[in-house]
Amino acid sequence: MKIAINLLPVVPGRAGGQEVYARGIVQGLLELDDLRHEVVLLTNQFNHDSWTEAPGITRHMVQVAGGGTFGRVWTEQRGLPRVLTTLGIDVVHSLAGAAVLMANCPNVVTIHDLLYLHDVTPFSAAQLWYRRLLVPHSARLAAHVVADSEFTRRDLIDRLHVPAAKVSTVPLGVGAWFRRLARATATGARWVAQRDRYRIREPFLFYVGTLSSHKNIEGLLRAVGRAASRGVHFDVVLAGPGQTPERIAQLRRVADEAGVAERLRPVGYVDVEDLVLFFNNAALHVLPSRFEGFGLTVIEAFACGCPVVASRRASIPELAGDAALLVDPDDIPAMADAICRIAQDAQLAARLRAAGLRRATRWTWMAAAQQLVEIYERCGAAGRRCAPRTRRKGALIST
Repeated sequence: MKIAINLLPVVPGRAGGQEVYARGIVQGLLELDDLRHEVVLLTNQFNHDSWTEAPGITRHMVQVAGGGTFGRVWTEQRGLPRVLTTLGIDVVHSLAGAAVLMANCPNVVTIHDLLYLHDVTPFSAAQLWYRRLLVPHSARLAAHVVADSEFTRRDLIDRLHVPAAKVSTVPLGVGAWFRRLARATATGARWVAQRDRYRIREPFLFYVGTLSSHKNIEGLLRAVGRAASRGVHFDVVLAGPGQTPERIAQLRRVADEAGVAERLRPVGYVDVEDLVLFFNNAALHVLPSRFEGFGLTVIEAFACGCPVVASRRASIPELAGDAALLVDPDDIPAMADAICRIAQDAQLAARLRAAGLRRATRWTWMAAAQQLVEIYERCGAAGRRCAPRTRRKGALIST
């Protein structure tokens, strides 16, 4: 069977969780001992060189019409069906919520969350248009829908009325590179360079993700300010894409009001090797989000032995279990109290580290890939292959 993985939405360094998901799935496929199928990575001109080929896995570049959402969606919906047919694809898996609706073969689509049905404020007009138009149609027309968490699976069934038998929960994985480092490695020259570059004072609190409104960074800063009033002081290190000057200025104003302006350390996009160093050196990781479809940074922190304070909303309790302190993200005193407890109770911090390390072993990208291959096989057996045909003039493909 020939399986296509649609990587058109992935722009290195800009796609955030989508890129992590895509790279994790491909890595998981590479780790499978018995991958019996050919996998084609459908790349674009922006990410093609960042993907490598391996036995059974090849690349095929599709020229995206422009670099924005509209150009990419146009290419996916108008150009990709011809590409799939030309390549003789049996199943196509789209990773970012939108299936290739006119494909002549079965679609598998991952819908990470339905945030846009809960809260529109994090989205631009183009992003809302994309989700409102394509996500419901994709859920209806796809041969199978993949959700990252049981929370999202239930949301898809309840809000988009997707038949339960058509939706599978395939949890994300935590890469093997996320691990507890030896002290000498964790505090070595590379870490010292990062710490000094951003003027980070230890102990520090670590957040990874976008700065969208639902992530509740304002609430985190207010909680850190309240903790400071109790004598517990942390630098607040924010890592992730989309740290525009305007957004950082907004957060600095909130930090100033909370009395912790001098503690804010936005470091922007961090590569995986440095991310592991940050998790290993942080006193704790906080995920104060009001909504998550999964919450991958929780288990990444677990795997690095970093204590976690997290929101008790949406999917996060599924991941955290009893290995993190869970709080209402809008209860600032409770969040501050959880931060102070970890700072002041060494036994609690040690218990959370140990529990997190144990819990992180539940999720691997190879396990996720194995579940996906079983879904591909079921869909491929039930569907019909995109019959190869002669390439037509004007097709948006290249090799």
